[in-house]
Amino acid sequence: GREDYLALTTGPDGFDCGQSLPCDFGSVLTRCVNIPLENPNPTPCQPAFDAAPTYTVTNAINQMGPVLTSTFLSLHQAAPTAQIFVLGYPTLFAGAGTCSYIRGSDVTWLEQKQIQFNQVEAAAVTEAAQQAGGFIHFVDLSSASAGSSPFIGHELCSGGTEWFYGIDGDAGFLSGFPKRFYFHPTADGQAAMAGALTRAIQNTPLP
Repeated sequence: GREDYLALTTGPDGFDCGQSLPCDFGSVLTRCVNIPLENPNPTPCQPAFDAAPTYTVTNAINQMGPVLTSTFLSLHQAAPTAQIFVLGYPTLFAGAGTCSYIRGSDVTWLEQKQIQFNQVEAAAVTEAAQQAGGFIHFVDLSSASAGSSPFIGHELCSGGTEWFYGIDGDAGFLSGFPKRFYFHPTADGQAAMAGALTRAIQNTPLP
């Protein structure tokens, strides 16, 4: 018989901050990059989005857990025999201090929030799978996944072939926010994600 598969990627793009600053992932990245480039005496971007006592981004990520669980279960209900694979987001940066266009402290904070989101997403997958009796699986693409990520050595500012669209120098960034700014995986990055998905499918026992 035929086995059906559904693969999806999710990201922290639906935050409701309840404040004047948008805090979806793209807006946060824009703010973190924008401050060092345009302000000769920049302050870290974390206080703009995640300062005590509100910790806006941190709490927003945590609140996504039940929403993600509900979404995965809805997909399972719509396709009850399909195997659903949820891809986490790979690590963007090679590490603090490696990129000239973003301060090291902001890279550290962004990496912490990305790890947090992947953990929340993985927990939502686990919860949904328990309720569904299986069928829903998480594919970890981060560099923190026991050294198994295909993106290791291909992060932004890693010195190797980057698998994300970064910034082509300050002038390129300042002239109209080019499409490359949005930090999405390149064709090689997408191929790496597809390869990781294929391996996850091949290694998943069928019911």
